[in-house]
Amino acid sequence: MIHGYQVALEPRDCASVPETVLEEGSLGAAMALSTLSRMWMERLRRLTDRPRNELEGRDYCDASVLEYAICKALEAAYPRSGGDPPAPLTRNSFALRIFMTN
Repeated sequence: MIHGYQVALEPRDCASVPETVLEEGSLGAAMALSTLSRMWMERLRRLTDRPRNELEGRDYCDASVLEYAICKALEAAYPRSGGDPPAPLTRNSFALRIFMTN
C-alpha cells in the first residue's frame, strides 16, 4: 500500500490469468510506484480507468509512469520471459488499477 492506495495488475477482456501471477505483478507495480507522493498516486489513479490508447494524447509523464509500472508488473509476473506473457496473452491483455483503501 502506498499512501493509502493499492496497486493491482488485472486482466483485460476476460483473459484467464492465475491469481499468483496477478499477485506477483501487483507487487512489482507497487514497488515501481513506491517512491511517488500521495498527489502522484491520486493523479495516476484517475488515469488507470482509461484505456491506454486514450493516454497517448495526455500528459506524457503520467502515461510514461503508468507504462513503466505495467512493465515492472509484467516483469515480476513473468520473470522467466522478461515480462512477456505467454500466448495468447499480450502486454495489452493487462491493466493497472490504483484505488484507495481507506
